[in-house]
Amino acid sequence: MMDNIKQYYKKLFEGKSILVLVPHPDDEINLFGNMLDTLTRCVDCQITVAYLTNGDYYGMPIRRLTEAKKAIKILSNNKQVNIVFLGYPESDFSRILNGEQEELTSFNGLKHSYGSIKHPEFHYSVFGRHAKITYNNIEDDIRLLISKISPDYLVANLEDNHPAHMLLSRIVDHILSQDESEVVVLRGYCYETAWSAPRDFYSINPHSCLRGSNTKISDSIWESRIRMPVLSGYKIPMFYNNAIVRALSKHKSQGALGAAKSVVNGDSVYWLCSQPKNQMNYLKILVDDDFVYEYRISNKKCTVKFGIYECLNGVGTILKDYKNLTIRTSNDVSVDNDTLRISMGKRKIVVSIEDREHGLNDEIVFIRTPRIAFCLYDLIALIEQILVRCNILISSHTTGKIYKKVFSNHFFWKYMTNYNR
Repeated sequence: MMDNIKQYYKKLFEGKSILVLVPHPDDEINLFGNMLDTLTRCVDCQITVAYLTNGDYYGMPIRRLTEAKKAIKILSNNKQVNIVFLGYPESDFSRILNGEQEELTSFNGLKHSYGSIKHPEFHYSVFGRHAKITYNNIEDDIRLLISKISPDYLVANLEDNHPAHMLLSRIVDHILSQDESEVVVLRGYCYETAWSAPRDFYSINPHSCLRGSNTKISDSIWESRIRMPVLSGYKIPMFYNNAIVRALSKHKSQGALGAAKSVVNGDSVYWLCSQPKNQMNYLKILVDDDFVYEYRISNKKCTVKFGIYECLNGVGTILKDYKNLTIRTSNDVSVDNDTLRISMGKRKIVVSIEDREHGLNDEIVFIRTPRIAFCLYDLIALIEQILVRCNILISSHTTGKIYKKVFSNHFFWKYMTNYNR
């Protein structure tokens, strides 16, 4: 299974250059964390992560930049990842969303970009001076960065409900509308499918990425998404052993760990905005519409919803007809259209599929698991829901603080602070 995922990524990303543009420190995890962890484990490629702002609405700029570097270090798996800080202070970007020619003053009174000796800003490192906070300067810096790196893949956010996110999205749109290069563009959300998505970590089987409860993504747009398999959803480990969780815990100033149960998913979701130079082809087995690697069941006999997701030339669809596929199962499994009927004679059963026409394959392992494990996960999820409703834990949908009286001697308190954005 892991070998299949590695094959997907080698075909697409081996030896390639990838530029990731995000608005704030911590958005690298929301937009690209699952992919970054998988890429650095599977292939050799050049990755650059660039931040538009220093995330300094509440001050703490150097702290936030340091947190970003620590998070990237965890997700890079000892591989080299280049980090670029454009260095623009948090400002009222809603005033220049449509290209208005206005010089902004940041919420902390700054009128130009800035960095530090350890975290130099991009404009200063190139021109030896700071840049005023204007639409043209921001666009010119991003355009120059893209030109210098000349990436094969560009990953950037779409319009989340935040002025900095909206500004970066619109600038990227404008640059791409004038760009004739063959860069492959993957666009995704930082809030809709990550920070504000359902808190679905505590399931014994991994979940696919879901939309938030107050989503603005229509059904038709959602159906056109590309679902990329990721290794962070390969197994359900202990919560704090997950790479995404450990990376989010480094963003202590944001209480980012409170969103971990929304960010960790079995796949990453993007929208393809240009045709890949290499064919983006892969197969994934679906169980209950989720990307699945190992699937745990408690009963010896059960029926599960079965499906196959195929991505050809950058277009992903759920197959309705399996006539061109070879499906291999043991005697314990029978396939009936979109249903698998399982009779667990062994602890583990493998189901594999192959599309010989396109040279694609995938497999899934069904594991018989004691019922007590399912009950334990359900109990943990229930306890957390109660704590969230009582305002004891920080929810990914709300702001607030943990009552110190409750958690003063608890390991949660070590990581969770007031939510500052």
